[in-house]
Amino acid sequence: MTIQSEPRGMYRPGATRTLEIELEEVGSRSWLLSLFTTIGSPYGTGLYRFVAVSRGEDDDRPTRIAASGTFSATRTPVDRVPPREKWAVGMTRELTALRDELAAEGWSPVAGQGDYPWAYRYARSRTLSP
Repeated sequence: MTIQSEPRGMYRPGATRTLEIELEEVGSRSWLLSLFTTIGSPYGTGLYRFVAVSRGEDDDRPTRIAASGTFSATRTPVDRVPPREKWAVGMTRELTALRDELAAEGWSPVAGQGDYPWAYRYARSRTLSP
């Protein structure tokens, strides 16, 4: 898991950057990778990972800050039946590892949570760098 550094010299001093953890199906960004994942996954399972997606005061588009390792889960429409540890073994371990990595990089949990059990929110002050 790698935390991306923020672009240098772009932000106002004291501005706050926020992020939320989201669930992503591996291959969702590439039809070719999605095809390989589908063919290689037994019995309707898919590979998933958690991604930390950052949004700031001035950001028009989200930025991926970090991603967890992958885990298998039964494919379901996530908005109706989100995965649970029972049928997504390793999910809790990967979420915990991502949260620990974010904390080590200076991200602090903030009050509130997104729509899903993994949708933790974090914030970090950013300073103007040379």
